[in-house]
Amino acid sequence: PLIIIINIVLSFGLSYIIAVLYRMTHKGLSYSQSFTQTLVVFSVVATAAMMVIGSSLAKAFGLAGALSIVRFRTVIKDPKDIAYLFWALVIGLACGTHSYPVAVIGTALVSVIVILLNKINFGSIRKHDYILRYYQDTQTVNNEDVQGLLRTYLKSCILMTMNAHEAGKVFEFSYNVHFINESEQNNLLKDLSSLKGISNVYLLKATSDIDY
Repeated sequence: PLIIIINIVLSFGLSYIIAVLYRMTHKGLSYSQSFTQTLVVFSVVATAAMMVIGSSLAKAFGLAGALSIVRFRTVIKDPKDIAYLFWALVIGLACGTHSYPVAVIGTALVSVIVILLNKINFGSIRKHDYILRYYQDTQTVNNEDVQGLLRTYLKSCILMTMNAHEAGKVFEFSYNVHFINESEQNNLLKDLSSLKGISNVYLLKATSDIDY
């Protein structure tokens, strides 16, 4: 019983660290509290499963057969979520097989790597990207006035989408923008909204993995 308690408690503690790290480093709009809790539960269950199997080949095949009956339909949108899920599984397996050094040292080193990659914003093309969206009434506002205003505040402005509404009288524009000065965000929104014929202006922080 003491070994069982040690394995479960250690698995819970390490997987809790993984879950906290996931919450701290998550980017985008697809964050799920359920998935964060699943990381902890998944690791603990994996620990219990390994203790049940032990060195019995028959139990291993029995567990594999039982899992094959279950159909998992949850779609994981972010590839990084798969890495966290696999990380929690490995920690659970390590605790269940009494590989404590692998579990503890592995969690520590991988945590450092994750924090470092998040700190340096590794993989991002730009450090500060935003998505600018607004509606423009083509019969009221001159597009050149809008573009001139955007050039005043933005270092780069790349058109992503342009959708027509109300039989082509109103257009919805979406731009991937990069500010000359990050502190000018409010001024851009204020000046753009003040133009006659411009409505529904909003700015969305964008990352390489954002859902919008």
